[in-house]
Amino acid sequence: MASREEISKIKKVQNSGAERENTSLNSGETMIRHLIQTKMRTLVDYYKRIGTANERYSHCIDGWKTDMGMVLLYSVNQIT
Repeated sequence: MASREEISKIKKVQNSGAERENTSLNSGETMIRHLIQTKMRTLVDYYKRIGTANERYSHCIDGWKTDMGMVLLYSVNQIT
């Protein structure tokens, strides 16, 4: 049989482990949220470049389908 003192020590150790799990879970959720926000920003920027290419280079076909439109779409630094 464990004494009251030993039982309280065991409970303290168990509680500290649960706190560590919550902290790691929260940091994991934060990482996922950050990743989603980054992906969304990337998609928004991509669709903005499609709109810009269509405005600048549309003639007989959509602007993003032209050579210059493709350059604008896939360029790392946006050409303004």
